[in-house]
Amino acid sequence: MVKGSLNHAVENSHVIVGSMSDLADFSQKLLDGKTIITSRVTESGLDWMRSRRVAMVVDYSPWLDDRPVGMNVMEAMISAVLSRSPGQLKPDDYLGVIETLGIKPRILYPLGYRRVNRFAFVIHPLSQQYLTKTPPLDWIASMSPPAVMNLVEKAVAYTPPFIYSKVSGIRSPTGDEVEGWLITVGGTPREIMAHGPEFTYSRLLAAAKLAKKLGARSWVWGPLPRW
Repeated sequence: MVKGSLNHAVENSHVIVGSMSDLADFSQKLLDGKTIITSRVTESGLDWMRSRRVAMVVDYSPWLDDRPVGMNVMEAMISAVLSRSPGQLKPDDYLGVIETLGIKPRILYPLGYRRVNRFAFVIHPLSQQYLTKTPPLDWIASMSPPAVMNLVEKAVAYTPPFIYSKVSGIRSPTGDEVEGWLITVGGTPREIMAHGPEFTYSRLLAAAKLAKKLGARSWVWGPLPRW
């Protein structure tokens, strides 16, 4: 159960922080296009990242003489140079030494530079008929009289925004990739007009927060597409 929950969290994340050993069990499906923040990335580790189609790696380990230095070793070196025990050192002490040495994280692109832009399109049903095409409402519509569907239309207007579908596989001639999500709010135009502006604004803000959580850098609002 724990492993399944972790896989689900990784699948729905765009930036993953962990050691190389933490990442070992994750498949290409889970890591494709992701950004990983980790340490001590060797050539063999970079090959492994390529096999998982990782888009970008941030290696925060300092490198000396073409070899990664563990953070515990770095801490011991700074402690010795400053003649203080680790307990006496403050964050500014570490930052001062790191800045003086010009130590910066390595930004690596295992498969070459790969940019993925993400967007969200917030949609809403144009009429009660659109609701009948969305499971499980399609089943309810097939068995319910119009009066019941009127109640369903009112109830759906209060539901939180949710992901209607994901759009992927878009690539520009320059190699940039685009993926995004259709996020739906439940109010039909009739329900939107039956409430005050704050009713709609609150749902749009909730949809925007969901889009931001998904990693979208831009979002727009429009009616449910006809498909």
